[in-house]
Amino acid sequence: MTAAAADYLQPCPFCGTAPASAIEVDLAMWAVVCNHCQSIGPLAGDERRAAELWNRRPPA
Repeated sequence: MTAAAADYLQPCPFCGTAPASAIEVDLAMWAVVCNHCQSIGPLAGDERRAAELWNRRPPA
């Protein structure tokens, strides 16, 4: 994940831990993963979109 992308990720909606990381989960598919509880956000076509979708998740 680029440093710029990491700067705008919200804490995990499940455990509240930050930071999370965007990872490439498949060829051209990205998701944000919590580094603490391993929650996985929605899949997206690029790193920035994965971060946007992660940031829209409501708290658990």
